[in-house]
Amino acid sequence: MTPVLPSDTTARCLGCGYALRGLTETRCPECGRAFDPTNPTTFWHERVPGRVGRAWLKAPGWPLNTAAVLAGLAMLASDSVPGGYWWLFLLALLGWLVIGAVWFVGLVVGLLLARYYRRPFREQSARWRRWGLAPAVAAVAAALVALHVPLRTTFWLSRSAMDRLAQQVMNSAPGAPASPDRWVGLYYATRIERWRDGMRFEIPDTGFSDSANGFVYSPNGRPEEYVSRPWPFDGPWYIWFRPGMYGPLG
Repeated sequence: MTPVLPSDTTARCLGCGYALRGLTETRCPECGRAFDPTNPTTFWHERVPGRVGRAWLKAPGWPLNTAAVLAGLAMLASDSVPGGYWWLFLLALLGWLVIGAVWFVGLVVGLLLARYYRRPFREQSARWRRWGLAPAVAAVAAALVALHVPLRTTFWLSRSAMDRLAQQVMNSAPGAPASPDRWVGLYYATRIERWRDGMRFEIPDTGFSDSANGFVYSPNGRPEEYVSRPWPFDGPWYIWFRPGMYGPLG
């Protein structure tokens, strides 16, 4: 049967935006709306974008989404130690500012062009959903950092190694030299020292203005008298912060 409109027509249904090319009846098969092939007011013609327009109409691809995932991972890693890796946090924040600017400009221009080129929402909805990936990654990363999930996770994974180190240091003779720097679970520990009835170690390059923060093992209670700003973390383990930075977790 002969199509009622040319097969290369850009005509679309006024009701739902369905492409009317190749139809053999004067009714939209999607929504049932009738049209008159001889009356242009009963349908509308899609504006066809050029190469630049098509590029702006595209949803974010792998470059932006990959950058968002990497920035989210960097933000999580920055909160994996007491006091945080602030240099990594600032790097992630800078990345998010750039990603956010690109995302916002692309979204606004894409919406304006979609309206100008009369792109039906039915065809665009799948693309627009892809715009939600970067904000979702940012929201999840921010929530996990606010709850200190990375710090609690690295501590949980390192707890057995930390307990073994604490017993080893506490069993050493009084006045013994500090233990050599080493990896303790997922933490690189420095200044591993026996402190009265417990021990402590530092994690270098943590905090904003400090060289290190760390953990204190104090089985007999809060070690306020000899550790600056201790915060109870789990059992006999306390986080300690250098004066002027960070503070107890919320």
